[in-house]
Formats: sequence, C-alpha cells, structure tokens
Amino acid sequence: VLSSYGITLGTLVIDDTDKKRSKNTTRIFFNYKVYDKSTDGYFNGQTIVFLLLVTPEVTFPVGFAFYRPDPQLALWRKEDIRLKKLGIPKKKRPPLPPENPTYPSKEQISMNLLLQFREQHPSIQIQMVLADAFYGTAEFVNHASTLFQTQVISQVRSNQLVRFRNQMWSVEKYFEKF
Repeated sequence: VLSSYGITLGTLVIDDTDKKRSKNTTRIFFNYKVYDKSTDGYFNGQTIVFLLLVTPEVTFPVGFAFYRPDPQLALWRKEDIRLKKLGIPKKKRPPLPPENPTYPSKEQISMNLLLQFREQHPSIQIQMVLADAFYGTAEFVNHASTLFQTQVISQVRSNQLVRFRNQMWSVEKYFEKF
C-alpha cells in the first residue's frame, strides 16, 4: 500500500488506547482490569499500543500490539502499598520481582513496533518520531532516535528541567519567560 501511494517520507506517531469491553470477557484476548481516569474506577478492557505513519497526503496505521500487565508485578505493587501503609521500611519489604518477558511493558512494545517498521520499510525516511508523555523516558528516546537517526518529540511535564544557554530551567519558568 505504501509503495502504491509513492510514500517515501513521514512521521511516526506512537500512542496507546484503552478499549472498554463487556463485563463477561473471559474469552477476549489480553483482557484485564483497566483503571478509568474519568470515573476513578475500573472496567474490563484491552490496551492497544499503535503506530501511525503520518505523511503530507495520508495517515496509515502501520503497527499495533496488545498490552497486558504482569500479574506478579501487580500483586507485588498491591503488597508493597499495604506494607508502606503499615510503616515497614523499604529494605524490609520484598524486592521488585524480575521482569517477565511474557509481559513486555508498553515502552518495550512500542520499541518493538518501531524496530519492525524499520525492518519492513527501510526505504521510508522518517522525519521525526512523536510519542505520548508516557514514552518520554531516556531509554525510549535514545532507542528511537538511534534507530531512525532523527529527533524524538514527547510531551514535556511541568516538573522537568530544560537546558537553555547552558543553564537548567524548569519548564514552567522557561515558558513564562520566553
């Protein structure tokens, strides 16, 4: 499809979305209990991480993958919060369980999507990679910028620092002044 449209350059956009499903969802792939920010509650659903190619002519979905949290990590977090409330110091609480490769993080999924795109479409020049603030970690930004030899733009949080004329400024003060 990309070659038939003559697509040679574009911008990659990474994001994720939560899709609500019915309450009886035992047979739906990668279904889990998702936190709903709007109601401060939970719903049964799926999380999909997707990759879009945005060109001057048209926008294409070029990759997606399902995300599911590690159940062992979820149990550890729940227990850690309970122990914190009891006042138990960190060194006496159980350590973080090792990463389970069966349950990759959203960041790892997005890195895999970028790698797959690069392998499948080496002739397409990527101008930049745009990502949600969630993907703004140093590891992700370094991986994506190295993979495509371009800049990666993510949302900036107000508590971050930016370097301007060899000085570190808080984002809030930087935008107030400039």
